[in-house]
Amino acid sequence: GTLTVEEFQGVFKALGGANWNDKKISRLFKAADADRSGTIDVDEFLSWVFKKGSKGAEQDDDDDDDDDDDDDGDEQDVAGKAGKPTKPPKKQAKKAADVIDAEKLYQIMVYTDGRVQPRLILRDLANIYTKSVRSGLGAEVARFVSQGMSEVAGREPQDVSPCELSFLAALLKQNSDATVEDAFASLEETRDAGYSDAEVMNLQAVGLDPEMAVGFGAFRKLVQLASAVSLISVDDLMLSLLWAHTDAFELSEPMACRFMELVFLRTPSDKKPLMKQKIQSNDFMRMCHVQNLSDNSGKKGIPHAKLSLFFADVCKRLPQLLLVRKARRSPGGKIKKAKQSTKTYSSISGRVQLSILMDELFKAMPPGTYRGPLDLVLTLLQSAEASG
Repeated sequence: GTLTVEEFQGVFKALGGANWNDKKISRLFKAADADRSGTIDVDEFLSWVFKKGSKGAEQDDDDDDDDDDDDDGDEQDVAGKAGKPTKPPKKQAKKAADVIDAEKLYQIMVYTDGRVQPRLILRDLANIYTKSVRSGLGAEVARFVSQGMSEVAGREPQDVSPCELSFLAALLKQNSDATVEDAFASLEETRDAGYSDAEVMNLQAVGLDPEMAVGFGAFRKLVQLASAVSLISVDDLMLSLLWAHTDAFELSEPMACRFMELVFLRTPSDKKPLMKQKIQSNDFMRMCHVQNLSDNSGKKGIPHAKLSLFFADVCKRLPQLLLVRKARRSPGGKIKKAKQSTKTYSSISGRVQLSILMDELFKAMPPGTYRGPLDLVLTLLQSAEASG
């Protein structure tokens, strides 16, 4: 739904009474109405609430598009070019390697069952994280893309269970300045009490409040602590949570590069970085044969005769799949009406397109073969490493 200026005024007057006059409220309304349509939709409201008062408050969507252009090689801007592109400020022109930031992820996660919640609650966060863990998020991720974290920490990656993550969230509720050392102490207490493997549904039974609010600041700090403990990068953690909540699977840049090197046997060069190198149908078919993803009976893999058809179909549907991805990365799964690209694809290149290919491959495999697209990616990495 949307809010008109009159409805917006009614809300503020009901909450603040005499503290709000029409002039003040109209000024706030104009700030929130980003597209100047005269109404405020869900995306605009969430953006205004989370970005109010911060520098670069109107850059989030543009940054996301810029990330696609930088990472995706062949990928065309599927949102069309009907309007003039908005250039981000110079200091944002070269975006860091982060594929999604904590603020945008939080906006997406508080939108549940078609409604915007005022805060993320512990039960929902634990359920989302549980799906991530059951689908492959764990120490194996850190082993393949540790980015030197284990060398710095001087220890091996470790798993953090959903219950342990919930206790870390409770720790931050009590002490918002909790350190990594505090996190380890909390995990040790949790494990000593035998709560490490407790199911999320039993949070109340282990002394936690499933309805506890997890604000944005606590969520961001929680991701950082979980990353420091598990040695899984913040990007990989957040992308796994994004998939668990929206089914929008994405590889981080380091994971995608590692996959290209080990599974597709590609070598980076100055002229052709890994994320700019194209995957053709023959490359895909060869990879499937080497990794035993092909099975003519269809019981353990895709029949050989269908491999090239599968790859061609993914390429054909790529413009639509890119639009679906964009929608899933938006709060509420909605994006402004966009003209679909008429560009045709015969190959795959870039982090996003590679992620889509792996997601579609996971869906095409016989049910139960893999726990999720991340599990598929990790299994192929393990196999390639063992045979290499």
